[in-house]
Amino acid sequence: FNSFPATLANKSRGGVMFIVGQAFDQGTPVLMRSRPLGDECADETWQKGIYAEVVWCQGPQAPFAEFLYQVGAKYFNTA
Repeated sequence: FNSFPATLANKSRGGVMFIVGQAFDQGTPVLMRSRPLGDECADETWQKGIYAEVVWCQGPQAPFAEFLYQVGAKYFNTA
């Protein structure tokens, strides 16, 4: 598998939007994980990983700087 550093821009009950330097195809499965930063503790669920599927990917545009993509993904239903 491949690993790409990304920045979480928005999250909701149904999914997330993240900023990354790599384009993703619609339907691509992704595993998102978070690390604690400094004294902060990331949510344990995010440390273990959350599975989602890419719904859309938008190419570079302001205000997210050159070469960064906005990616929307919906969580997999694990029930």
